[in-house]
Amino acid sequence: MVAEARRDPAWAVLGSIPFLGPVRVALILAIMRTPWRFRTKRNLWAYCGLAVVTHSSSDYELVDGQVVRRRRAPMTRGLNRNYSRELKDVFKGAATAATGRPGPLLDFYEGMVARGMREELARVTLTRKLTALTLRTRPRFGAFPPPAAPGPGTEGAGGSLKRAVRPATSPPRHSPNHRPPAGPEEASGRPQRPSLR
Repeated sequence: MVAEARRDPAWAVLGSIPFLGPVRVALILAIMRTPWRFRTKRNLWAYCGLAVVTHSSSDYELVDGQVVRRRRAPMTRGLNRNYSRELKDVFKGAATAATGRPGPLLDFYEGMVARGMREELARVTLTRKLTALTLRTRPRFGAFPPPAAPGPGTEGAGGSLKRAVRPATSPPRHSPNHRPPAGPEEASGRPQRPSLR
């Protein structure tokens, strides 16, 4: 797994992040595949199980015969439960290791604890910091969209992704003039008769 991951161009940059060793980097590259799956760091946090879940109830009340929205913040219900277990384990392990050895991440963690944050919340924040750092360093490698192979309907390697996927001669699917391909009866020009069988 590590030998295959070393061939990825992002290997060197991800390996330079503190507490992400060869096995953790290989797992990140295998599970995340590409950073373009996640538009923002918050999308990656949800994928890793680090997104805060909030719920609200009884948002409106009756005041003097008028329905008025209550002014209170939604209540937090912990972290999301639908996530990649392996990826959360990678980042959580790296954050736990960072809290035990001197370095900039330990200073960040101790600063949060010194300001009054609970240790478990500070560790989650450190984990989120590592995830965002991983996502931030990856987009330097590889261009998106990937260059399309020259072919019919494309303008060479710089052609648009839509033209590479669908030739220019076919109408878009949402077009009002789009019809499925004609069947044998429709192509012959004869009126179709309902089958009596």
